[in-house]
Amino acid sequence: MNGFIKQTMDMQVNLSYDCFDQCVHQFPSKLLNKEETACIQHCAERFLAFTERASKRFQENQVKMNQEFKAEKAKKAQELENKS
Repeated sequence: MNGFIKQTMDMQVNLSYDCFDQCVHQFPSKLLNKEETACIQHCAERFLAFTERASKRFQENQVKMNQEFKAEKAKKAQELENKS
């Protein structure tokens, strides 16, 4: 299975489990009440916002690391060229 698809599915399962666990405490009927529905909605929004922020920070760090790597590589190449 594609890694991205698996990661997305895992995130959805974790979101469902965590929000349900936090918001639903009884099963008086097969339908959620208004408070439970609102709680799950809010939980899902927070989870997705956090995931989006974390992904953005990860991308920013990857770009920074790539730039540093390229700069170090260019510096070493320049040093080798100067020795020749």
